[in-house]
Amino acid sequence: MQSSQASVPQRTFDGVRRWLNAVGKGPEGGIYSYQANGGKQSPAMIATGAFCAQLMGLSPNTDRAIETTRRIAALGVVADDRYDSYYAMLAAGQNQGSLWRTWGRDLREALLASQAANGTWAPGGPHANRMGTVVATAFAALSLQAH
Repeated sequence: MQSSQASVPQRTFDGVRRWLNAVGKGPEGGIYSYQANGGKQSPAMIATGAFCAQLMGLSPNTDRAIETTRRIAALGVVADDRYDSYYAMLAAGQNQGSLWRTWGRDLREALLASQAANGTWAPGGPHANRMGTVVATAFAALSLQAH
């Protein structure tokens, strides 16, 4: 069986790094927003930016990653925001350490407590109007899969 790999030009990775630097705010650049020109710094975008930076090789031991970790921990688990919970779980899982142990445990407990009797989760958070029960349940289930 032959495996295939996608070829991604270096300029694509360079563009991702430029974008992350442009949208990274805070003293260390670890508080991510949607746009470089003062975009909203939502909990979901902070977590999404952190996860993207980790995928691009940012070590959890850098000042930037520590700033992001502290912000995610300070924001705490917002279990009814399925979008934020999913990306924060990805970021916490990549980070490991105390964020993963504490935040991951809290998310798991909150999600299991909010699961409907039929096994689904209701849409929640600022993106709820764009997702139905199927998408909300998928986000919740994916958030739990790391545990």
